[in-house]
Amino acid sequence: MNIYRYILFYLFILCIVLTSSCSLAPISKRPKIDIPQTYKENNGKWLRADAKMANNLRGAWWKIYKDEDLNTLEAKIAVSNNNLKAAVARYYESSALADQARSQYFPTVTLGIGAQRTGASKSTSVLIRPSSYNDILSGAYLSYEIDIWGKVRNMVKSATLQAKASAADLAFMDVSLHAELAMDYFALRGCDTSQIVLDKIVNIYEKELWLIKARHVGGIAAEADVEQAKIQLQNAKTQAADMHIKRAQLEHAIAVLAGEVPSGFSIEIKKTRIAIPVPKIPTIPSTLLEQRPDIAAFCLRVEAANANVGVARAAYFPDFTFNSSLGVETSLLKKLISAPSLFWSFGPLASMPFFEGGRIIALNKVV
Repeated sequence: MNIYRYILFYLFILCIVLTSSCSLAPISKRPKIDIPQTYKENNGKWLRADAKMANNLRGAWWKIYKDEDLNTLEAKIAVSNNNLKAAVARYYESSALADQARSQYFPTVTLGIGAQRTGASKSTSVLIRPSSYNDILSGAYLSYEIDIWGKVRNMVKSATLQAKASAADLAFMDVSLHAELAMDYFALRGCDTSQIVLDKIVNIYEKELWLIKARHVGGIAAEADVEQAKIQLQNAKTQAADMHIKRAQLEHAIAVLAGEVPSGFSIEIKKTRIAIPVPKIPTIPSTLLEQRPDIAAFCLRVEAANANVGVARAAYFPDFTFNSSLGVETSLLKKLISAPSLFWSFGPLASMPFFEGGRIIALNKVV
C-alpha cells in the first residue's frame, strides 16, 4: 500500500515538472511589412546602415556647439528638472513592481508565536477541555504556488517589460528635455542678434525722421513725408518691442526646463552678433529608428500586453498551492519544547473560482 502512495506522489511531482513550462500567452510576432526593392527618392538605392554612427549621437551631444552657457544650462536638467524627476520616480516604481512580481518565484514563509487565555462556555454538554485554559503556539508556515499554467512567469515577464519600457520613457524624456532646451537657447540667441539689427533700424529711422522734419521746416519736404517717417519709425519700435517680449518668453521657458524660478532667472544679453558653429551631422540610417527610446517603449509595452494575455487566460484554470506548517502548541509554557507538543502538516491544494460574476470573462476581454 505504501508503494502505491509513493507512486502517486512521484506521478504528481512528474506532472508538475512536465507542465511547469506551460504558458498560455500567445506567441508574439511582429507584423510583416512589404519592403520594396528600390528607394525612389535616392535613385533607386538603399543606404547601408552603419551601427557606429549611433555612438556619435549619445551622451552630452550639445557640447559639439562649444557654448559654455548652453553647457551650464543643460547640466541643470539632470538635477533640477521636475518632469525628469517624475520620470525617474516612475521608473523606480515600475522596477519595484517587477521585483515584487519576481518574489512569487519563491515560497512564502511566515513565522508566528502567540499566547492566549481562553474561557470556554459552561453551558455546553461536553467539555473537552477545562472551562479556562492557556494556549501557547509557535510555528512556521510555508506556502508555495506551483506555476503550472505560467501565470507567475507571465506576470514577471509583463512587469519586467513594463520596467524596461519605463526606462525607455526616462531616456526619451531626458533626450527631449535637452533638445527642447537647446532649441530654446538658440532661439533666444537668435533674438539677441535680431534685437541688435532692430535697434540699429530704430536708430536709423529716428535720424531719418529728424532729417525729414528739418526739411519740412525749410519747406523742402511735405507734411505727408513726415507722417510716413513717423509710421515707419513706430513700426520698427513695435518690432523691437515684440522681439524683446519673445526673448523674455524664451528665457522663462529655459528657466522652467532648468528647474529655476523664472522671476529670479536671467541669461546675459549678447551685445554683439553671435556666430554659432554648425557641426557636421552624419547621415542617419533608418535602422537607428529602432534605437529611439520612444519606439522601444512602445514595442516593450506590446510584449508586456502579450504576457498579460497569458495571465488572464490562466485564471480559467485551477491554482495549485503547496502548504506546510511546523510548530509546537501546548497549554503549559514548560512543555513548549517537548515532543508531544510538536505539530506538522504538508500537502498540495487545488482551487479554482466557481462564481465571480463574470470577472474572469471581463478580464480576458480587457487584455
